[in-house]
Amino acid sequence: MIIFRSFTLVIFALVTFPTLLISKEKNRVVLDSSTGISDKHIITLKNLFPKRHVGTRFSFSKADMDRIIFFLHSLNYDISVRIKNISMLNHYGYKREFFDQSKIIYKPKYASFNRDQLYKLFSSAIYYDFSMGSLQSTGLRLDFALSNSLGFFALQAPDGKTLYTRNGSFKLDSSRAIVSSNGYLLQPFIVLPEDGLLETLLVSENGDLYITKVGSSTPIKFGKIPVYHFNNLYALKPTSQCICFVAESNAKIFKGTPGLNGLGTILQSFLEMSNVNYNDEFSELMYQIKTQNLIIQMIQRLDKNFLYDNRLPTSDKFIR
Repeated sequence: MIIFRSFTLVIFALVTFPTLLISKEKNRVVLDSSTGISDKHIITLKNLFPKRHVGTRFSFSKADMDRIIFFLHSLNYDISVRIKNISMLNHYGYKREFFDQSKIIYKPKYASFNRDQLYKLFSSAIYYDFSMGSLQSTGLRLDFALSNSLGFFALQAPDGKTLYTRNGSFKLDSSRAIVSSNGYLLQPFIVLPEDGLLETLLVSENGDLYITKVGSSTPIKFGKIPVYHFNNLYALKPTSQCICFVAESNAKIFKGTPGLNGLGTILQSFLEMSNVNYNDEFSELMYQIKTQNLIIQMIQRLDKNFLYDNRLPTSDKFIR
């Protein structure tokens, strides 16, 4: 369904953008708000072309090609980020990414950069929306969600690194340790008692774990799940290993009890969905595609031989 809707709207985007204005001056094109360019893009263009505009009206010549192509690449990068967000719509705990074009200040040396170098540069302006996704009831004993946006579960990766995630989909490994869906150990290390019945597992809102053993009717406490938070969420960087983040060396990490000091409580048998809003993300994606085609049209007016390779970056090294 998403693919069909995407294809339909892409076609719409390609054919409904207003045409460019042709300047009376030879070999120049004019771009202004009447062409459908957004206020956000006008701000970006003003930063790129401080001497090429009067108000919101821009006049470009072939001498501006390097900066125009740089802007075009940034649009293509933004499109790839939005496509990734939409593809992760149904992934538990995923946090929406966004590319802040205003953070990239153009330098003349960028004109010699190849595509991969530019996309690596653009990746430095990727940020994350840590707002909470909706909750989904699963009925599974080892599914946990946090009741608000403050806090992360901690995992230990096979290489020993500590990872932080909002994806609370857990299971038991062969030793009855609680692990993530891809086998990473929940921190601290928690093992269900050998004679404990999984179907009796209870997790309180403050993270206390209880289970009833075979032949007993009384639950016993055997562990506690803490949550972790940070003084600066921008110190969290994504990892391609899972829907997780690693903390930079300068991050201050706080280990806390769920429900205290504003931290979310633990909700058993619930999972947090992605916080991507399909309608908003898709609307922005279509607008970026329209803008991309407008800029290509503008470049081709300046250089009839220009061909743009609009392949999207796919390497995890650039789009994470």
